[in-house]
Amino acid sequence: SVFILSIVTLIITFFQAWFGSIVVTTNLVSWTITVHMVLALVIVALVIYNYSVVKYKHLESVKVSIPNLRVAALLTWVSIALTLLQVIWGTELRESID
Repeated sequence: SVFILSIVTLIITFFQAWFGSIVVTTNLVSWTITVHMVLALVIVALVIYNYSVVKYKHLESVKVSIPNLRVAALLTWVSIALTLLQVIWGTELRESID
């Protein structure tokens, strides 16, 4: 699974590079910037996930209390949502300034 995930990440990275050229040739249209930024976040998430799979694959199960796990999951989803909103609003602001 690590190898396949690495190949998928590599393919998305090549797509990201190609799409970056599209972003520049379209004079930084806001939706292309947004897609480009979201793809960058997806690549970072895939790399972090792949790293965690490799690092924790052979460890015994880690004991975490359920309330702590729920709080961590909630904070993770809130952080992801806020990051996506910031990317979308930031690209819209960039277009309005240009």
